[in-house]
Amino acid sequence: MSLPIVIIGNGGHASVVCNAIQASGRTVIAATDVVPGRQGRIPLSIPIITDEQLLDEYSPESIELAIGVGSLWPNASTGAWQRISSTFQSKGFRFATVIHPFTSIAPSVIIERGCQIHAGTVIQPGVAIGSFSILNSRVSVDHDSKIGAFCHLAPGTTLSGDVHLSDGCHLGTGCSVVQGVQLGKECFVAAGATVVTSFPDHQFVKGTPAKPFSPSIHQT
Repeated sequence: MSLPIVIIGNGGHASVVCNAIQASGRTVIAATDVVPGRQGRIPLSIPIITDEQLLDEYSPESIELAIGVGSLWPNASTGAWQRISSTFQSKGFRFATVIHPFTSIAPSVIIERGCQIHAGTVIQPGVAIGSFSILNSRVSVDHDSKIGAFCHLAPGTTLSGDVHLSDGCHLGTGCSVVQGVQLGKECFVAAGATVVTSFPDHQFVKGTPAKPFSPSIHQT
């Protein structure tokens, strides 16, 4: 029997996570916020509690968790997701793998625990996705691509075949990465970019073809 789920977060991304969980037939019994009961983006029928209340009221054996914290600039979401997962896993809690039923995922795809695969996503054979990565709405990942842990592919991202993303990469809305490209750890690809060459760790790139830039404004 699947355990009920508590979502860590109460904003826009948390509402998307909630929708995917419920669409897959599982139950969300609470979500967390720094202010208990605050109206956010989670449906009103779901109680809003603090992290402290979660720890007091639920045992690790009784629930699973899902991260509902959205993407932050620049790549700060990676650190937030790592802190959340580390904090709760150290107390014995497990994180659910969330997969919306309106996806197309080849049988050979490897999806590690804590990942989120949202509506409209297509994942082709030979793909491997590291733990706690998020593939948002309408993402397309072609054959034999490898996605590291704590990556975020924003809505409409397209990866061609044999693309390799290292841990902590953020790919902005509607960007494309061509066949065989490799991105190092915590690379940031701005919205709408077309990546045609590989880049090392910690690069910020934008444009078509994508070129490095120095981050100064919010671009997702």
